[in-house]
Amino acid sequence: MSKPEIVISGEKWLGKGLLSVYSRIEEIINEAKHSILIAVYQFTSRELITLIERALRRGVEVYIYTTEIADIHSHPNLKIHLLRDIMLHAKIIIVDGEKILIGSSNFTFSGFFKNYEVGVYLEDEEIAYKLTKLIKVMID
Repeated sequence: MSKPEIVISGEKWLGKGLLSVYSRIEEIINEAKHSILIAVYQFTSRELITLIERALRRGVEVYIYTTEIADIHSHPNLKIHLLRDIMLHAKIIIVDGEKILIGSSNFTFSGFFKNYEVGVYLEDEEIAYKLTKLIKVMID
């Protein structure tokens, strides 16, 4: 397991020696080789949709569990689960079964660039596996 790292958003917090939530998510999506799993209440960030579409073109499988998502081009490797009867308030991204970011930010412009949000990034296959199992229970 890697040492957990705090990630943040919010104008007065940035520049204090911590990586922004969006910067870390951008990095791990760009590095994704096999899979991306996203569980989030709102997913409307056009910037993040663009990163996901690039990952799909590289052959990465993407699984999204959300209550709201912006328009995204369909792709054989994209599986979207719109949760209608479940109040999902978690904000989690898991990349390649080991890179995990959990935080308070919805995947929206405000969540990444305006609100004061905090999260934790770590690399741990066991925790990623347990979180993935929990998320998939919502659609079983």
